[in-house]
Formats: sequence, structure tokens, C-alpha cells
Amino acid sequence: MEKINISFVFFRKSSKKFFPPSLHPFSLLFFDFGQNMYTVAEKVGNLVQVANDDGISIAHCINADFAMGAGIADQLNMEFGIRAELEEMIDPAVRRIGNVVVLKRQLANGAIVSIFNLITKATARDRPTYEDFTLAVTRLRDSCLHQRVTSLGIPRMGCGIDRLEWPRVRSILESTFAESGISLTVYQLAR
Repeated sequence: MEKINISFVFFRKSSKKFFPPSLHPFSLLFFDFGQNMYTVAEKVGNLVQVANDDGISIAHCINADFAMGAGIADQLNMEFGIRAELEEMIDPAVRRIGNVVVLKRQLANGAIVSIFNLITKATARDRPTYEDFTLAVTRLRDSCLHQRVTSLGIPRMGCGIDRLEWPRVRSILESTFAESGISLTVYQLAR
């Protein structure tokens, strides 16, 4: 078994407080995923619609100020109402670049969707660095392992408004998720 230090924000519903991993009693967990297979596929499709229809877990990038005024973050906010919940739940001290905040939604069909919100920059007018993006993606992987998510739908994260280069982002995703047992499906809208 491999020992993994979980490095994402925890939420305890009873007190509506978040704990950094070092303060959370379950910050060290053990996982054994056997062969640790990893795949990445690219598909044409609408990530928001796929999440709603198929109930897949999704991940995307956000600002620490939770502006969500454009891009896939705006679409996800309109569909799932995540901005208000993030602002209500999250202590401003925890809104740090590199953190991952997980929200869950129950769909009409009863499926539960996890929405992984990667904080990659401070404000909408900033640009993420590859170092900050890599930190957030590493914490995304750890969060997925902790929640036993084995399949994740994503956009070309950081490559729209944030202007990161897809070949480099894909390389970061591949190296971070290698041997994790998590399959990534990258969704792009038809042009």
C-alpha cells in the first residue's frame, strides 16, 4: 500500500469550518488501486451537459476571489450555483492559490456529482503560473484519490481565458496522474 498525504481543504458540515490537512485527523490515508492505470482521452462535447446527463465528476479552475464571470466556471456556476456556496462556506484565509475545494451536487436522476474547484490565481485579471497550476493539479489528484474518484471530466484547464499552452498543460496532467488509477476525459465544445 502507498501512503499519500492528502493536501486539500476539508469541510466539516457541523461547524462550517475548513481545516488544512495538517490539522485534520484524517489527513494521512492509505490507498491501494492495484495496477494504477491512467488514461486521458479528448472528446468533443459540453462538459456541463455531460456532468448533468452522465453524472461524472468534473474539475475546473477558478480565482481565489470566486468571480466566475466567464468561461467554463461561469457555465458551471449558472448550472450548479457554486459561487454562492463557495463564498458562504469558505473562510477567506483558505482561499489560497493551489487549494482545491470540492462541492457535491445531487442530480435529478439521483446521481451525485463532485465538482473540484482548483484555485489557480488570485483574481480574474491575473494569469496562473505553471507552478501554481501544477500545485493545484497535484492536490486535485490527491482529492480524487481521497474521494475514490476514478474518472474525471475536465475542460482544457487553464487554456481558455488563462492562456496556458495545452501541450504543456496536458504534460502536467499526464505526469501528475500517471499511475493514479484515475482516467481523465477532456471535453471541448465543437467549433
